[in-house]
Amino acid sequence: MNLSPEALTTADLRGGLWTQQLREQVRRGLRNQIAQGRWIGVAPLGYRNVRRKGGMRVEIDPGTATRVRQAFHLAADGERPLRTTLLLLTDLGLRSRRGKPLTLAALRKVLTNPFYAGWMPFQGGLYAGMHRPLIETEVFEEVQRNLGLPSTMNEEH
Repeated sequence: MNLSPEALTTADLRGGLWTQQLREQVRRGLRNQIAQGRWIGVAPLGYRNVRRKGGMRVEIDPGTATRVRQAFHLAADGERPLRTTLLLLTDLGLRSRRGKPLTLAALRKVLTNPFYAGWMPFQGGLYAGMHRPLIETEVFEEVQRNLGLPSTMNEEH
């Protein structure tokens, strides 16, 4: 399909056909990237985006990965409330990318993100990622149980 403005009539342009076709092409490209296991956004805390031959990749960030891994293991043991876990992690040095202590909501977002177990959430589904997981699937599942959330790992595509 030719999406150049020259190939479309003036009526098509006024009607937004070119914009709709372009939007669909972009969506299709994003779906293809995800289906191939490539992350298309900013890497979550504990990871970093790195430009390599062939494009962008997501790699473990040694500066923050250890603390994020600790967050999951502390939440998985279920021995303390999440707020106490947050205070402990803050004391251990866990910080956001901007150097600020995490909020409770930010910690919850980390702990419920299947990306850390090797899965990429995208448009309601889960896709196997090419990135190295920070934690095992079992640890992720235990954290979800401790947070009172349903399993998300059975939604893979």
